Amino acid sequence: MPRKPRQIKRRKPDYEIETHYVFFLSHGREPSQEEIPHDEFSFLSYPGFKHWLICRYKLLREWIKHFPGSRPWAWWQYDSPGLRKQVGGQRLKNMKKEYWQISSKGNTDGFETKIQSSFGIPEILDLDKGKNLIFESQAAFLARYGLLSKSEQKRLKPADFRPELTKK
Repeated sequence: MPRKPRQIKRRKPDYEIETHYVFFLSHGREPSQEEIPHDEFSFLSYPGFKHWLICRYKLLREWIKHFPGSRPWAWWQYDSPGLRKQVGGQRLKNMKKEYWQISSKGNTDGFETKIQSSFGIPEILDLDKGKNLIFESQAAFLARYGLLSKSEQKRLKPADFRPELTKK
């Protein structure tokens, strides 16, 4: 008796979400009218974890193509294994190890961190004015966790691994 031919499984298409939501997931802020024209009611609800799940792979693929050694804002919020290391500058006070750990990985309703962060750098409110913090670069963080692809590694320069200075 002949076998029944197997049906070819097709990959699900990437669902499209509105351009201004993709911009927000990439940069962590609303686009200006010059960057992406949109109406005033576009951001009645901000994009979140569910929007990230819809466009994660497509957005990451495009982002890495244009910005190797870095990741979009939403990746840092939802997929990052931790925060970037502080490598210099003013020593942070009262920062216990658990504050640097990102929690609620499996929470599909949203994502919570014990400390607010932007692109893997904690947003410290009690930093003395005029003081600097120095954190490892995104490329160094990704290399430390083994998250750089071979093609991405080839495109990076030594300057991409230099620490980043943040000012308050």
